[in-house]
Formats: sequence, structure tokens, C-alpha cells
Amino acid sequence: EAKTLVQLSNVPGVVLCGFYADCQLIMLYDHKHKAIGLLHAGWRGIAKEITRKTIEKMTELYGSNPNEMIAVVGPSICRSCFATDDDVPEKMRETFGDMVQEYMYKEGDKWRVDLKNITYTMLLRADILPYNIDVSNICPCCGDKSLFWSHRRNGEERGVQAGMITMAKKGILGIAMGSSEAVGYVNPKGQMTGRISELAFAPVDFNPASPKDEWSGNAGVGAMAFSQQAVNWLAEKYGFKFPKSMKLPERLKVVQAAMEKGDEKALKVYIQIGRFLAHAIPWYNEFYDYENMMILGRVTSGLGGDIILETAKMGLEAVAPEIAEEVDIFMPDEKARRLGQSVAAAQIPVVKKCK
Repeated sequence: EAKTLVQLSNVPGVVLCGFYADCQLIMLYDHKHKAIGLLHAGWRGIAKEITRKTIEKMTELYGSNPNEMIAVVGPSICRSCFATDDDVPEKMRETFGDMVQEYMYKEGDKWRVDLKNITYTMLLRADILPYNIDVSNICPCCGDKSLFWSHRRNGEERGVQAGMITMAKKGILGIAMGSSEAVGYVNPKGQMTGRISELAFAPVDFNPASPKDEWSGNAGVGAMAFSQQAVNWLAEKYGFKFPKSMKLPERLKVVQAAMEKGDEKALKVYIQIGRFLAHAIPWYNEFYDYENMMILGRVTSGLGGDIILETAKMGLEAVAPEIAEEVDIFMPDEKARRLGQSVAAAQIPVVKKCK
């Protein structure tokens, strides 16, 4: 099996990070559709065409066009240092045919394989333009020992270097609408401040008759506007009937299914959440310096999320046009939306040994 790690994202501010030594760390950037990819490829991954498959996956998920993508291959082992047995050139020829023969030669009983040029050729074949490809000529094995680790050079003395890619956003407030409201904040310098952002219990609706949060006992707090609790009380207000034994996640599924069928009651639920959000954005902006707001969580999954987003944008233009010009409200892809606050944990990289 190829020891390969692939990470993809179209979420601004998310950092994709990979650890490696002699293998290739390949970074992809689609500037038009705002998507990034990072893959860790040893010779097995290269032979399994992991680069081409990753580019095709970005096309499938984000609509990426390889002609508009940029590819960067970090420092990786050179042909002079990559001495290997017959299995490597055999796999390369099996996958790519004679076109890779010029990148391999035999020296004594060992083969020297130029993985850098093989990857460059495969990027070209995947329709990435030559002036959008940058392959580092640095080799960790024969390069500066004070800067790079190499498993082949260092043997049992283990170490790695890291590579990362991200799409910058200046100041992001993330709101996950799940069982409650969860909030994360990155300031304009790209830093997590360490402050606790328990906005689930901060007021957003100052109407004294607004619903109370069961846990805190406070009325009009964020949890009652941006969570499954909000979906529940709004759904009941607009005519949904639920068995008393039905839990909030199941009630959400009922409303989501109704929304997919064009149910008017469900539409009202999501429109109202969007209106709450439109009024909350200027209020949150009093306390947080941000130019971007990301909404996610299971409440935003499906068609309902699109309605929340569009309603919030239109509402913000009406109630605070000056803020609407400064703040970009967006959602990640459907999978990330459903994961909600687990997205952050999902960015913790898996470290695998380079073969």
C-alpha cells in the first residue's frame, strides 16, 4: 500500500500540514476556485499516480481546472541519492511506460531513479502548465544537514521537516451551529488569542419574550438562535409537531428533509435563523475584529444552510450596509459543514513513515 497522505480544503484560514524527510511533499493551489491540496508521496505513491488522482479529486470537489492550478514540490531526494532495487523502476515502467526510462539508470546492482522529474512530467500530463510548476532542486540527503533531515542519510536518527499551505483570511469568526453554538476566532494577524468565546450564552435577541436557554436560563442567547435548539423552537412555532421523546438531532433531520421537499414551514425556520445572524454580525463585530465569518455545523447542512447564508447576507446589507461591505460571510463544503467544530480537529496531521 502507498504510504501517502492527502489533504484538501477550500476553507480560508485552514492550514494543511505534512511531515516528511526524503519523500515528496506536493502542494496544489487553485486560485480561481480558492482550493488547496497537500500530498505526501513516496515512490509507491508516485507509482500509484497519487498526484493525478489528487488533481482529479480537486476538480470533482471544487471545479478546479488544472490549467489554472499552481503546483509546488518541496525538497525531496535526488536521483544521485536514491539508490534502489529493481522493484522501483519496474513499478514506474508499469504505470508510466517508456516515457520515464530517461529518468532511471543502473549503476552497478542498483538503480538511480529521478523522482523529481517523474513528478514534473506527471504534473504536465495532468494539464498543469509548465510555468505554474515549481520543483525544488534541493535534496535533503545531500543538502545542508543543518536544515534538512534524511532517513537515508541519518539512518536510525529520526527527524522530519514540515511543509504547509493555507489560504489567508484576515480575521475570521467561525460559528458552528450544532447542538449549541460553538465559536472560534482568529485575529487579523492569524493568531488565536486564547480568549474564551462562549457566545452560546451571549445575548443576540434583546426581546424579553424571546425563548430561554434551558441550561443557562437566559433569554435570547446565541444558543437559541444558532443551533439545533433554535431549529426546534422555531419549527414548533411554525407548525411542526414532534413526539416528546424525539431528540433534537432527529428533529433537525425532520426539518431538513422537509426543506429539501420545499416545505414552507421549514423555509421559515431557516430564514429566521438567517435574520438572527444578520443582526448578530454587527453586534459580534463590536467585540471581535474580523473581516470574514464562516458558518458551519449540522444546522447549515443541505439546502437550509444556503438559505441561512443568503438571508444573512441580504439582511446584513439592509441593517448594516457598512459592515456588509467589510465582512464576507461564507460556508465550507458540505462535508466540512456537517462535521462542524470537528473540522479543526481534522486538520491535525497524521504522521506516517516515509518508505
